[in-house]
Amino acid sequence: MDKTLKRLNLLMWMGVPLGLIMYVGTEEAFGFEMAMPLSIIAATSFALIVRKGKERIISEALAKEIREAINRFGRIENYIEIKSGKRIGLIARIYLINAGSRAGEINQAVRNRLETSVFKGKIWILQLTDMASKEELRATRQALDIQLVEELKKMAEDERNKRK
Repeated sequence: MDKTLKRLNLLMWMGVPLGLIMYVGTEEAFGFEMAMPLSIIAATSFALIVRKGKERIISEALAKEIREAINRFGRIENYIEIKSGKRIGLIARIYLINAGSRAGEINQAVRNRLETSVFKGKIWILQLTDMASKEELRATRQALDIQLVEELKKMAEDERNKRK
């Protein structure tokens, strides 16, 4: 996984030569005024595409790690949602269906597994919840969204108070 991430980080910088090629190819035909923006757009677009792909690969690998930790407790139906918090890290949500008393054990197993993985510094928030049925997913997601916003507000307020 680390090798893949390093390669993707290197690949992202390949947008610079791509932008240079775009400039050389368009400067004679369109002039400096058009060639420069086109080259910047090409380089930036390539970097953004690679970054999105990197986020997808990380999310898939993270979901696999979480699922392996959950599967140690048997066949428990679950849904995993990974969100990217641009500058802050990943937000992982785990929705368990009828885990009951095993939810606490699963929570600890997932946390332990992630602490020893390459995702240790990449996960910012981990939310785990147990639901009676998958029909509760939408309502549970909304409740977790509200809880997340409240936590973010609280963290922002704490950060402002530290700066004073």
